[in-house]
Amino acid sequence: MMFFLQSCQKNSSTKNKQLKISFYSDPQTADPRKSGDLISSTLIIMLNNGLTLKENGQLKLAIAKSYEISEDGKEYTFHLRDCYWSDGVKITAYDFEKSWKKVIDPNFPSLCPQLFYPIKNAEKAAKGEVDANEVDIHALDAKTLKVILENPTPYFLSLTSSLVYYPTPSHIVEKDPNWATYKNKKLVTNGPFILSKWDSNRSILLEKNPMYWNKQNIKLDSIHISIINDENTALQMFQLGKLDLLGTAISPLPIDSIPTLKNQKALKSYEIAGSTFCTFNTTKFPFNNKKIRQAFSMTIKREDIVNEITQLNEPAASRIFPPVLMNGKNRQIIESYNLQKAKQLFEEGLNELNAKAKDIKLTFSITSSNSEKKLAETLQEHWQKAFNIKINIEKSDSKTMLERFHKHDYQFGLRIWLVQYFDAMNILERFKYKNHPKNFPNWENQNYIELLDKAICSNDIYLREKILEKAEDILADEMPITPIYHWKYATLVNPRIKNANIGPIGDLAFERIIIEDEN
Repeated sequence: MMFFLQSCQKNSSTKNKQLKISFYSDPQTADPRKSGDLISSTLIIMLNNGLTLKENGQLKLAIAKSYEISEDGKEYTFHLRDCYWSDGVKITAYDFEKSWKKVIDPNFPSLCPQLFYPIKNAEKAAKGEVDANEVDIHALDAKTLKVILENPTPYFLSLTSSLVYYPTPSHIVEKDPNWATYKNKKLVTNGPFILSKWDSNRSILLEKNPMYWNKQNIKLDSIHISIINDENTALQMFQLGKLDLLGTAISPLPIDSIPTLKNQKALKSYEIAGSTFCTFNTTKFPFNNKKIRQAFSMTIKREDIVNEITQLNEPAASRIFPPVLMNGKNRQIIESYNLQKAKQLFEEGLNELNAKAKDIKLTFSITSSNSEKKLAETLQEHWQKAFNIKINIEKSDSKTMLERFHKHDYQFGLRIWLVQYFDAMNILERFKYKNHPKNFPNWENQNYIELLDKAICSNDIYLREKILEKAEDILADEMPITPIYHWKYATLVNPRIKNANIGPIGDLAFERIIIEDEN
């Protein structure tokens, strides 16, 4: 009897601490080198670490136990702590070198090779101008990684926390090219959690990684992720206690619920470096005309949208950069609603195209989320009324729509960005060259390219900011994209959940979350 009672007490005190969350769609990949969407990125961050990590906006060491920077700011030497892959094999500097060089291989389907361009010869290698062996990424030995940059780059350390900088298990990757497709414990990772089971489009189960270098500080035993593509269903599950956290970009709240939740003081909000924007395909009629693009931007009632649709008091976009990314500094470089001027620009644009309004047949592309649908219908009403034209709204699932934007197979549509590192260059660089996977407008401008090159070489913080603002001015004038509003995350959190705080780039450190006992 005593043995039985002790066993019961032990089981009670060691009750599984499981966090229950949701994604609005299935992740597209578990390979850090290939990710470019928010859902995949969130899963990959749960399963992996890099040299550094972000925690509530603060950069901390992870697999790197220390580093040195040369006096000229160009050489970084990282010293690795004793860390292991989930299969028990030690993580080495060679894993980092091989993984990073693969990302910049022009034949590899990475969406973010440009994040390595600060490294010497990385951009040339990505363009096929030099061999990958000439890129200055060097594993000096199993525990030492040396990187040489083209120029001093103040945000380089922040870059190393980006998931594209995560290592991959070279002892697995070189033998099995399908290693990242396993949807069970065969998926070898190195982060705070490991994949236990992935039932596509239904659920994902993660468990605490017993091989994680910092496992003693992980208080969760598991994370259960439900795949729910309807915001109202997810909210009902939260209210029933079947979800612990709701309201980030991976699992948005229903727009119609926000006023009630605000009145109940149930929401926590965080201003972050993300935006919702309209992207124009500048190679397709009629958006191959700048004045048409400007006219469509000038017809958007941004203040009404954040007051009546999104309802979180987000910053209505008056500039390209989210203000939080610029230490709260805002600028008025995107002209606000001006119907008379918009109509004038629209007519001038039509004349330059030798076209008439009746020639305009437009399709506005969005994902199937309810929040995008409501915003798209509002924009559709603005534009149709202003220009007396017909606009069709086309909806697709997230994966299909993203593929179409990458291929420039659209006229104009809604997109989002969330910066990968805390610097304005992360937004500007995606529009530097037409062939960038995230340059959805297929736009390029030589003056803009030259300004970004100057910013890369500048060591003067004040001068660099001015150069970046000049590039922002070109983007706002040429208007291949027009931001509508900059983001706030509003979250619902079960009171038992602690440390579920959002950082300025939307980062949530799941490994720091604590679940208090029910009693």
